[in-house]
Amino acid sequence: MRDAAKNYYSFTILVVLEGGQTRRVETRVNAGEILVKINGEERRVPAGGTVATLLDYLGMEAERVAVELNRQIVRKGEWGTAAVGEGAEVEIVMFVGGG
Repeated sequence: MRDAAKNYYSFTILVVLEGGQTRRVETRVNAGEILVKINGEERRVPAGGTVATLLDYLGMEAERVAVELNRQIVRKGEWGTAAVGEGAEVEIVMFVGGG
């Protein structure tokens, strides 16, 4: 949620760790924007974020995706600390079930 008076976005992320444990991560990011490449498409996103805040910004369900940041796989337990900077290349793979 953007707080216009303070010029930042606030996010609360629930991170699922290996073994099924969960951890709540609260963070704030600068309301400025950066240019990143997501699945090959250039997009402007809030500056100062992490993989977790990017997924939240994009409205993606964390339990259904895998993420690569600058050609390195990022484990779910690291999403809250893996910084997404200007020019970052992010690949997001969504798992789809069916039968």
